[in-house]
Amino acid sequence: MIKTRVFVSLKTSVFDPSSSVIKNTMQKLGYNSVMDIKENKYYELVFDENDPEIVKSLTKELGEKLLVNPNTENFRFEIIESS
Repeated sequence: MIKTRVFVSLKTSVFDPSSSVIKNTMQKLGYNSVMDIKENKYYELVFDENDPEIVKSLTKELGEKLLVNPNTENFRFEIIESS
């Protein structure tokens, strides 16, 4: 069994309205040292598989086909647990 973490974020060219609202609210509340904030998604996938190369391939495929909108998002992943 192998577990992976998948991190999804907006491309830098994509406007993030919810993060903009949060940043403005933080500054209104006096948290002026916060220069920027980005909202991201995070997934943990657990595979019934023991070959790390197969898991890497499956995670990449799932990211590209299902977890990410390739027009607006990027992703990266890491293997975090192997047993």
